[in-house]
Amino acid sequence: MGSNEAINIFSKLSINLLIQSYLNHKIGLIMEKLNVKKTRKLDLCVSCEICSAVCPENSIIMEYDFGQFLPKVDDENVQSVGFA
Repeated sequence: MGSNEAINIFSKLSINLLIQSYLNHKIGLIMEKLNVKKTRKLDLCVSCEICSAVCPENSIIMEYDFGQFLPKVDDENVQSVGFA
């Protein structure tokens, strides 16, 4: 392997790492802004029921809608936990 080939491989790896880091950062920012209501509204819910299971206020129930179970947030019971 010549030095030019090694530099090209290193450059490609560096670019791939930079792109991966950028995408991870952007995805992280998007995920920070998501909550249960937004996830349902954006049709991103996969009916795993984790939100309902971990809600400390028991403010999330699962309702059958559009052929799947989707979370419904009880706004009166929600405290400022932040993810509902």
